Amino acid sequence: MPLHRAHRSTSRSRCCDDQLNPSKEEKGLEATKTRILVLETMAGTCSDSGSYRQALVIAQDVMAETFKQGRGGFLRDADLADAVHRLARARFDYGLAGDAAVAAREALKIYDRIITRGRVDLAAEALRTRVLLGECLLRTGELDDAAQELETALRSYGTVSDRDLDRSMPRRHGSSPAGQLRTSLMESIELGLAEVREALGAGPERREQELDRRLSAYDVGRELYRFGARWEASLFLERSAGILAWLVVAYPGEDVERIRAETLLLLATCATSCGRAGAARYAFRGAAECLRRLTTDLGRPECADRWFEACVAWASWLVWNGDEPEAQTVLEDLHREVRVFRPAQRETWDRRAENSMAEARELRERARA
Repeated sequence: MPLHRAHRSTSRSRCCDDQLNPSKEEKGLEATKTRILVLETMAGTCSDSGSYRQALVIAQDVMAETFKQGRGGFLRDADLADAVHRLARARFDYGLAGDAAVAAREALKIYDRIITRGRVDLAAEALRTRVLLGECLLRTGELDDAAQELETALRSYGTVSDRDLDRSMPRRHGSSPAGQLRTSLMESIELGLAEVREALGAGPERREQELDRRLSAYDVGRELYRFGARWEASLFLERSAGILAWLVVAYPGEDVERIRAETLLLLATCATSCGRAGAARYAFRGAAECLRRLTTDLGRPECADRWFEACVAWASWLVWNGDEPEAQTVLEDLHREVRVFRPAQRETWDRRAENSMAEARELRERARA
């Protein structure tokens, strides 16, 4: 997936660009730190404004710069661990949970190594990374591993000072009343962990109860989106979709596929509306696959129309996002399946797809103007 598309800069990011260019000519430790700080500021600006793709591109630049300067002796392993964590966070925000988990694991390895050497003051940073890893694994459907990471994180909170916790939160200013931040973070993790444990403990006899919880989660996500909390809705639905991904494997069936397909389609809408293109791409692809299985593997040809609707929406999103080649691949698959399941409606679906593509291209050009 292309991650290098240009975005308009805010006045703050243009200012950062002005600071960045002359600093490249400078030498030494302070110049290196300044250069990386400017890049991190740019990434934060992009993230705050909803430009998650650009924030990810900059996080990759920070990672490359930190690695290069580390090999040159200017930066330490602690700086490298922080850069890898920031890359994991940028991937997570964009919606690439699997790739974010890879980076988070690598950051944890570095933190574990330097903490073992005596940098116990970095335990809070390592804890922050472990929580992120747990959240990534939950979204990819790896519930057992997610529960293990979150449980380890909960146990670790008792060994980290309030001062180190405050310092490890990059967007916070000042300190919290004694124990308040710790309590808030632990309660958040406990809530998420309880949801994971409920799913893992469902079993065949409690499968229906878990599916009812997923339906309720769908309704909550829809209401969040309806009232304008699009970022929150996308994160919330992404968690539920991860649990459903696990349920599809553990307790497969038509009902799970249906709920997962609709959850993913709503996630695609929410993620698109708040700039989380990675999550949207994952959701569109996953929804189409669920509906394909329902139609073909599970023998539900009445689901074909919903499947085709998902494919048209997916292809339109790809066109709007500038990925014409992949959109054409999706359309070729759609045309082939329509001939099999709805041969009498071939012209109707062809026309519907063409109109949707044209509308997506028009919207894309308006956005660029």
